[in-house]
Amino acid sequence: MPPWPHEEKYLFFEVRIDRYGVLVNGSSSKIMIDFPMYVVEDSTLRVMGSLELNSSVILLLGGLHSISGDMGGGVSSNVYPVLSLPYIFEDVEILSVGDGGRVEVAYNGTFLTLKPGESWNYSYSVVEEFMDGFFNITVTIAVENYGYLSVIGGDSLVHCRCCEIWERP
Repeated sequence: MPPWPHEEKYLFFEVRIDRYGVLVNGSSSKIMIDFPMYVVEDSTLRVMGSLELNSSVILLLGGLHSISGDMGGGVSSNVYPVLSLPYIFEDVEILSVGDGGRVEVAYNGTFLTLKPGESWNYSYSVVEEFMDGFFNITVTIAVENYGYLSVIGGDSLVHCRCCEIWERP
């Protein structure tokens, strides 16, 4: 396990899946999730806990799920060291990493190349059964290339992106 903060910078790429639900039939038993495991701040990736970082890491993938609206609220996220490509998270496929940190991805037949600092999103609506009701859910898939970041880990800081509250355990 490397010392923290790690001296190297790592390419950080985030896949975010936001689900906003409006109750259309039945009842709403809101759930709350609260497992944010990272935050990006001032060119630094702050990770709750630790990661195995070495020269085999191609990039770090931030996988984030959030819910809001009548379904409940909150964020669950984690950081995954990507050691080989292609790599699939949910339906987003990371195909390659190019010069300067360009990341090539595919989603649902759409192929993209994102340079550091670039992002892309796609939204669609679906009616789904969730808990005790049926919800009209707007799903937004967002991908963002944060570029090369310093990495700091430990158990001292959690940041909840959904409500912008800092907590110190």
